[in-house]
Order: sequence, then structure tokens, then C-alpha cells
Amino acid sequence: MATTKVRYANSGGSNVRSSAAGSVVTTVNQGNLMYDIPGEKTVTKALNGTTYTWVRVYYYKINSDNSTTEGNGWVAMSTTTEVSTSVPGKSAIISAATALEQNQMLTNARYIYNYLIGKKWSKNAICGMLGNMEMESTINPGRWQNGKVNTANGYGLTQWTPSTKYTNWLGSGKTSGDIDNQLERILYEVSHESEQWVSGNYSPSMSFADFTKSTSSTTALAECFLKCYEQPADQSSTVINKRKANASKWSTLIGFLVS
Repeated sequence: MATTKVRYANSGGSNVRSSAAGSVVTTVNQGNLMYDIPGEKTVTKALNGTTYTWVRVYYYKINSDNSTTEGNGWVAMSTTTEVSTSVPGKSAIISAATALEQNQMLTNARYIYNYLIGKKWSKNAICGMLGNMEMESTINPGRWQNGKVNTANGYGLTQWTPSTKYTNWLGSGKTSGDIDNQLERILYEVSHESEQWVSGNYSPSMSFADFTKSTSSTTALAECFLKCYEQPADQSSTVINKRKANASKWSTLIGFLVS
């Protein structure tokens, strides 16, 4: 069973300190994720007259420009919420017009992971795709490109562009923001590779079906998915490295939450 606890900052954020009750502070915003550093014991210590239980964590601080700063330090447990190891059900999925917070992304990411593991995808392939989905939609099936509802814009987990590429396939009477419908579209694309995937865009060349089973590194598969599936205009090292870092994050966090 998973033993390392994953947490997120409560409303108002959490102050990560250089030591238990220390004076050097990094504030991580509401919903930002962190995990307990294995092997570290909790510490009970007072701060400003109040006694807290402190735990040493590794954190992911999301900045105003959507970049991520990673680090470690001590946080008062009462300012965090522990993430359950139970797999989220579909009723927990967040499909919204606005960008999701990190803990909400984790809920959706874990659902996607469990769904695709059931379809015999590899963990590394799933997390490589999740690293891209974070940048595309904040892993949000209800997200429109730039937050603007327009059929010419991108839509959904992978930002199908134009959105009609997905919605015309889905047909009438079905909910476009339903996460299962979007995952079914991705599975359809695996068996109809020419719909979205260009194998030759990545070296060594890899089919979409081979991608789903690949045990290559999570970071390599994040780059492969970017080049073969997402194909954004900007494929600079900065863009690629952000998606690689996201993929590694999801691999780490999901790894702590599965048996």
C-alpha cells in the first residue's frame, strides 16, 4: 500500500518554512500540491504561541505566470489536506470553463490514469500524456482555448482544434465535456492514427499504439506526445521542458497514491 502522503494547501495557502516553525517562508497557494518526504519524522513545535505538528514536504509552487517552482521545507499539517488513496469516481471529476487548481488536476489525472491502465496503457505513457494535458487544458475536459467558447478554438483535455474535430465525431445527444467521451475519442485515435498522430515527428518513430505500451521514460514520452499528437506551433526547449517536468510530477504523485 502507498505510504508517502500527498497533500495540498488549504484555503489561504500554506507557508512552507526552512525548518519547523522557521522564519524563512515560501507561500504555496490554495490547491498547490506537495508530498511528505520519505523517512522524515513529524515535529511538534510552537509558532507565535500556537503549537503545530510540522511535516517536511516536497512542494510544487505554481507561480502567477503558470511556471512551477519546486522545493522542500516544513509545513504545519493543519494548513494542508491529505489526498485520499481511494481512486476518484466519475462524480469527482471537475469539468469547468476555468483553469483548474493543482489538487483538482490531480483528481482528474488519477481518474484518467485508472481508466487507461484498465485499457493496458503503460504508466509512463499515461503520465507523458498528462504532462501535455496540464499545459493544454489543466487536465480539464470542459476547458476552451483561451477560455473562449468558439468552435474554431481548441477544446477539451487535449484541446482538439478546431473543437469540431471532436464534437462532430461525438455526435448529437452526448455531453462534450464528459471525460469518458473524451477518453473514448483518444482511444479511437489510437486505432485511427491518421486522425491526430504523426509518427515521423519524433525520433525514433513511434506509432500511437506503440506509444500507449511504451516503457520509455516519462519525459521522453511527454516529448513524443507533444510532437506526434499535440503538434503545437511552439516546440521550443522551454515548452518541451515544462511538459516533461509536468509528466514527472504526475508520475511521482500518482505513484505515491497507488498500491
